[in-house]
Amino acid sequence: MDSIKLLPEDMQRRSLSDREIVLKYEDALKALDVIVKNRWAFLGWEGWGKYADGKTGHCDYQGTTGIEKEPGQSWGEYMKYGYEFVKKTIKNDYSDWKKSERVNKYELYFCITIINEEEYSNLRHQTSSK
Repeated sequence: MDSIKLLPEDMQRRSLSDREIVLKYEDALKALDVIVKNRWAFLGWEGWGKYADGKTGHCDYQGTTGIEKEPGQSWGEYMKYGYEFVKKTIKNDYSDWKKSERVNKYELYFCITIINEEEYSNLRHQTSSK
């Protein structure tokens, strides 16, 4: 399933991508709650920009590195940690962007990467069997 399908239709339409979750700040924060409510976890996020000429793509906000599940950590603990970390870093980078000259160069969007427990288990099983 494309991760965007997890979100309400109105939020899906506001995403810069029809497959990935790429939303402005307010929608991104709301999406975090929807994602956790549906028991998906966060792998990270990266910044996207929407420029005056209509082009979109990666910008100079790196976001997070991959958020890995620690050995012995429950799925619920992993979800909670990822949620808090992603929310904090999105808020911090948005605040930084609002105070910077970049606010005049592009609109900041957040591409949020998520995974459900079954996909995560399958991925870990494939990785460990190689």
